[in-house]
Amino acid sequence: MNEKVMGALVVLVSLGMVTLIIILMAIGWSNQEIELRNQSVAQQKANEVIFDKTWKVIKQKAQITDKYAKDFKDIYVSIMNERYEGDQKNNPMFKWIQEQNPNFSVDMYKDLSDSIEANRAEFARVQNRLVDIKRDMTILDLGFLVN
Repeated sequence: MNEKVMGALVVLVSLGMVTLIIILMAIGWSNQEIELRNQSVAQQKANEVIFDKTWKVIKQKAQITDKYAKDFKDIYVSIMNERYEGDQKNNPMFKWIQEQNPNFSVDMYKDLSDSIEANRAEFARVQNRLVDIKRDMTILDLGFLVN
């Protein structure tokens, strides 16, 4: 009888240990899920900040280049009108070819293009981080049957 009690006690202790391990694992899984959800919310906010910054940079630089193009056009038309005003008989087209004229620089557009590319890369990086977090959450959900 002593052996039966001892055997039952071993079985009960084993079941208790297995139950305790399962409970501790469930707490760990729950903590991991909460941590991933918090990371996801924080990353979404970071993505919004990056998107807002990207939009503002592009908008501001585009306004500068639009203003530059408009100002250049206004100046160029004014220069050409004043330069050849009243000189229609001396064939102004040939004078225009020989004279040095203002050059339109595309450097601002290159800068705008570079800014767009850099900001898109930064946004893609933070989006990929969010995708990684979501994937980890899915693995956690599938692996531990937590919904």
